[in-house]
Formats: sequence, structure tokens, C-alpha cells
Amino acid sequence: MSSYFLKDYKNRLQFQSFEVQQKILKSLIFNCTLSPHIRRKLSWQYTRLCFLTSFSFVKNTCIFSGRSRSIYSFFNLSRLCIKDFFKEKILPNIIKSH
Repeated sequence: MSSYFLKDYKNRLQFQSFEVQQKILKSLIFNCTLSPHIRRKLSWQYTRLCFLTSFSFVKNTCIFSGRSRSIYSFFNLSRLCIKDFFKEKILPNIIKSH
């Protein structure tokens, strides 16, 4: 499981380092005031970026179990971990809805 977390951490770092560059290139590609030649060059640069820098490759996972389904973003925990922590009274001020 630790190798999965390490891989996910590397993907997040790679995305973070290229995020600004991707957004700038994308906004310039769709800028109609620039010449088509410049926009073509920019789009070539955009495609040369590593595909792992895309936001769709960053996946939310539970920080304890590694589960990728039903993640609550406020805690970064899956519903099963939240349930266990609730039972053990580790998470304060959480109440069960009636």
C-alpha cells in the first residue's frame, strides 16, 4: 500500500509543478487575437507536457486505507474510516444523523 501512496504523492507533486504552465498555455491557445502560427506553436508545447500533469490523473484517495471510493474531501477519509473513527471517538463533534 505504501508504494501506491508514494506514486500518488509523486503524481500530485508533478501536477502542482506544471499546473500554472498548463493554465497559461491553455488560455493562450484559445486566445483569438494571436496569430494562428503562434497558437499552433503553443498547442504543440501544450501537447509536449507530460500526460501525468493533467488534473484527471490526480485521484482522491483515503489517507489511511487508500480507498478511492466515497471520499469526504473535508477529512480526506473514506466513509468506512470516518465510521471507525466515530466509533472510537477520535473525530470530535461528529454526530450521527437521525
